[in-house]
This record gives sequence, structure tokens and C-alpha cells, in this order.
Amino acid sequence: MRYCLTGLFVALSALVFANTVPADTMGVRDILLKTQEHYAGLPGYVDSGKVEESYGENQKYNFTYFFKTAYHKTGQFAFEYYEDGKENSLYTYTRLSDSLVRTWYAYTNRTKDYKSLVWVLHDTEHVFPNGAPLIPGLLLKEFYGKDNILNTIKNPVLNVSEVIGNTSCYKITGTRPDSDKITVWIEKRSLMILLVETLKQSKDRRSGDEDELRRIYHIYPLPPGKITAASFAFRPNRYIDVWSGVLHRAVFSRFGMLTGLIILYAAFYFAGKYRKRTIVA
Repeated sequence: MRYCLTGLFVALSALVFANTVPADTMGVRDILLKTQEHYAGLPGYVDSGKVEESYGENQKYNFTYFFKTAYHKTGQFAFEYYEDGKENSLYTYTRLSDSLVRTWYAYTNRTKDYKSLVWVLHDTEHVFPNGAPLIPGLLLKEFYGKDNILNTIKNPVLNVSEVIGNTSCYKITGTRPDSDKITVWIEKRSLMILLVETLKQSKDRRSGDEDELRRIYHIYPLPPGKITAASFAFRPNRYIDVWSGVLHRAVFSRFGMLTGLIILYAAFYFAGKYRKRTIVA
């Protein structure tokens, strides 16, 4: 059956930031446990964020991915992800009912329906590991169980507190099965995860040189009032606006103004092809 949103959204979601500030004397495992309990008890949750990925010698290869998450305890869930500057990279899905999850991927321009959210979560984590939702593992216990970002940290260590976005955070380091090192910053006031960094060592198959894959997840939980019906709307047929970046690089190209003008002309020439497409908001 289709889920209904009511005015209770705001009232229930007000609990998101209503936690009592934990004492600084708490041990690291207590902090991890209380944070997991906090997420599991949330009536609703909405965030946006980005993932910065880098690898190669001196981290010379850099990519940025953006994501949005929406959750309500009645069962509604929505997630979207795209790569910065890649016009057809948007992947979005929405759980419309217990037995219907609808997805759309810009690359294939196809809408697909699934009978269970578990299949979509599995595909998302394997196809888009750099944009995989870390927070849903804490929200959707019926699908993840204890396999979430905090519960799988091995040998956790509580470091000196750090300030992220003008707020004091617990800084916890450790290791995970899928990475050599992980660092998590948890806001003390709300017990919300604001920042995650993972490091994974690997070897280049061609050169045999050591390589390091770094991912930094910036997570921005939105205020409770931002949880609305629109947060769970299924919105396919959207594309990434790449032209603003193309035009900027064209004008300020290091190859000089002439090259910039040529690229600028080409950008306008082909722009008509994309003009009618809906841009991601």
C-alpha cells in the first residue's frame, strides 16, 4: 500500500537533533553504540552530501560525487547519486511501497521496478561504492542488521575532539574490512555523523607501485523541517548541468584565449542538444 505523509513529519522529526549532549568521559565503544541507537530511533532523516575520491601518485586523479538521502520510519526511503561534471551519471531510486522500489539511471535512460529494497541497496553498494549510502546502514536495520559503518569498525580509538563546521565532534579512528583505515567525526550535540574518511592501500597491477585510494564523505543532515513529501518524490529524466564548468574552463584555459574561444564556440554549437533536458536540482 502507498505510504502517506502527514503533518506528523515535522513533529516526529524534531527528535533528530534533540539528543542530550553525551559526557566527554564516555568511552569510544559507548559513543559508537549510542550513535547507532540514535539513528535507529530516528522518526525521519534527510541529508545531502558529497564524496571526494582521489588516487594515484600524489593523489593526481580526483573525482567528486554528490548524493541525497531521505528516510521515514513508516518505510519510505529515497536516494540519489551523481558524479560531478558527468551529464548522464544520475542514479535515483524511491521506495514507493513494501513491494515496489522504482529506480532510474541516466546512463541507460531506463526506469526499473524492484519488489524489494534489499536488491536496490545491494546493487547501489556494488555499482557505486564511492557514492554508496553509509547512513542507510544505520537507518535500515531490517536490511543491514549489525553490518553498518560504526559496528564494523575494528580497534576503534577515540582521538582529541575536533571542530567540524563550528561544532565540536568526536573523532574516532580504526579499520574496516573494506578499507585499511577509517576516521569518523560524530557531532557531540546531535550524535550525527558529519564526516568520514577511508584509506585503502593497493598495488598498481602494471607497475607494482603502492597506491592509495582516499574517499572523504561530507554529510550534511538537514533540519527536521526539511523532511517533506517532496523528499520522497520519484524524479527521473534529470541530467547534470556540465555546461557552466565547460564554459568557465574554456574562457580561462591555460592554452590561451584562442583555444578558449574555440571550445566556447563548440560548447554553444552543441548546447542545443541538451537545452531541453531537466537539470538536477
